[in-house]
Amino acid sequence: MSDQILVYLQTKAVAKKSLEKNEHPFHRDDPVHALFLVTEGCVNLLRYQEDGSPAVLQRSGGRSILAEASVFSDHYHCDAVAATQTSILVVPVGVVRALLNNEPAFAAAWARHLSFELQSARKRAEIVSRAR
Repeated sequence: MSDQILVYLQTKAVAKKSLEKNEHPFHRDDPVHALFLVTEGCVNLLRYQEDGSPAVLQRSGGRSILAEASVFSDHYHCDAVAATQTSILVVPVGVVRALLNNEPAFAAAWARHLSFELQSARKRAEIVSRAR
């Protein structure tokens, strides 16, 4: 994550939480009230397959944003599960939306971040498709 986004989000955090391994900061279909910044540890975004096995959609380690795709959603589309003991900062989603609407520097940094995340996801998808 860019340092610029980190500075903006850290100053807007309303809480710091510690998660134990296997603890959930949110579940699929929970309403989106916050964006989470992982400061230490790791949280995985999981979606469960028809057979019940989990597919990891995102691994968020220290200094990363968890579930940034949910900023404009009404509810989360995955389960978030701490893979290790983890520390997170909680930023109200309304604050993030206000930053995007009112702070051009933040909005530009956010767009760069999402672009990088999209490029990374496409690269992983290409690697997986070649492995088959």
